[in-house]
Amino acid sequence: MAATTAQATYDAYMSNVIRKFGFARRAIGRFMVLAHHPTWSEKKVVIKVQEKGFKYTTQCKEIRNEIDRLLTVDQLSAHPNISKAVESFETSTHIGLVLEYLPGGDVLTHITVAGVLSMAAARIFTKHVCSALDFVHSKGLYHGDVKPDNVMLRSSSEPEENWEFVLVDWEFCSPLSEWKRCGSIFWAAPELLDNDLGATPASDMWSFGATLFACVDGRIPFGEGKTCTEKAQAIHAGTLPLRQKWPTPLKMLLVSCLANSKLERPTAREVMDGPWLLNQ
Repeated sequence: MAATTAQATYDAYMSNVIRKFGFARRAIGRFMVLAHHPTWSEKKVVIKVQEKGFKYTTQCKEIRNEIDRLLTVDQLSAHPNISKAVESFETSTHIGLVLEYLPGGDVLTHITVAGVLSMAAARIFTKHVCSALDFVHSKGLYHGDVKPDNVMLRSSSEPEENWEFVLVDWEFCSPLSEWKRCGSIFWAAPELLDNDLGATPASDMWSFGATLFACVDGRIPFGEGKTCTEKAQAIHAGTLPLRQKWPTPLKMLLVSCLANSKLERPTAREVMDGPWLLNQ
């Protein structure tokens, strides 16, 4: 997009801002706004805006990577359970990524406010998130930061059997050939916490398992841990606290996804074809 056109697009969006949305993180020069889109059928969009400048070099690289993954290179937005990117623009001062507005909010907020997911909703969650991960992994990519904050609902006002879970925030998504130690301490696989290893589809599956556990239990598996070392030690030494009332296929899935060895974890496709989703 030409600079003048990009600037006009940015100015048009900023003049149609409904409200600040998500976060305003001045330390990294980033903010998000909810705005009206002039032509997109869904009308409301969220714009992730990154200020440019030398001190924001890392953040600019991350948002450009998300644009590449969703829009220009891998076109991950084609999948129904991956956040839809409408367009991007870059001016002399800002980089912008325009995304669909997901009014259902993130799963972390949902389980905090409304309580844990029912077994039926947890199966839908599993199906949708693993479908997105299977699509990404089949392209030789990993997400790199699967957690409850990064799974959102298109709407939570509908009956739960119609819920659509969407995997968002693709700034760390990268090919397997690119070494990257990423993720969030509460949800990161043990090999990312205590070894000099990069993210992989297997580490995505550990994070998926931790997120699913939180969805049905309301707690972080193995406790929080104040440092990466403490969290890794808790994972290695701890026993996963499974509730007796849970269905056996769910308990088996959680144990396999949260295995210490990444070789013992299922792939996203194996989860989709496994007993937790098939034996309903």
